[in-house]
This record gives sequence, C-alpha cells and structure tokens, in this order.
Amino acid sequence: MPLQSVAIFDDYLRRWELFPDGSRIVTRSSQLLPVKHRGELAMLKVAVIDEEKRGNAMMAWRNGSATARVLAYDQDAILMERASGELSLSELSRSGHDNGVQLKPEAVLGNTLAAIVTLPLCGEL
Repeated sequence: MPLQSVAIFDDYLRRWELFPDGSRIVTRSSQLLPVKHRGELAMLKVAVIDEEKRGNAMMAWRNGSATARVLAYDQDAILMERASGELSLSELSRSGHDNGVQLKPEAVLGNTLAAIVTLPLCGEL
C-alpha cells in the first residue's frame, strides 16, 4: 500500500530495509509506523521524548522477556515485532469483554521482580 513519506521514519525505513504497512500513529511521546521487515509484521517506534527513549532501551535490553521481541534498535528508535490476528485487546476492553483475556499474574510478577533485581543503572543501558 503506498504511503506518503513521513520524514521522521525515512532514515529507518532505508537503513533497516522496512516497507510501510499501515498508517502512522502519533502519541505525545512517540510516532509509530506499522511496517514489514523481511516479510514479518513489525512496528517502528521513534521516540520524541527522553522518557520514551529510555523505554526503548529497556525493551531492547529485555528483548522479548516480558516485552515484544526487538528486531533493531538505536538511540531514538526501536523496531519490534507486531501483534497480529483478529483479537483486539482495545476492542475487547471497550466492549466489556476483556475478562476473556487471561494473564498469569505469577509469570508477570516474576518477570517484573527479575527485572527490578537485575536492572542496570540507566547510564549502563
């Protein structure tokens, strides 16, 4: 699908050999673009504030352990695997059917505690 170029993404599209696969999403902290990377669905996220850049660094460090798998990373941007399928968590929540989504609290808590215990100082990421 042809998309109009958005300058914030251009360098990453070229460098990481990405193909736009949807409309950009703009938040107060980042801009996201659904893309395809080597035939795989992915999401390119470019941080526009420092807090989000630190979050990108954390995701890269965790690389799939309690986060999406990271395919590429630099100081301002992250390329991560994109969730796919017909199930929409936001739609389930809006319709009041989000109790059908089950999490294992002990697994989430265990990963969170492990991250807190082993997390390096921000300057070390």
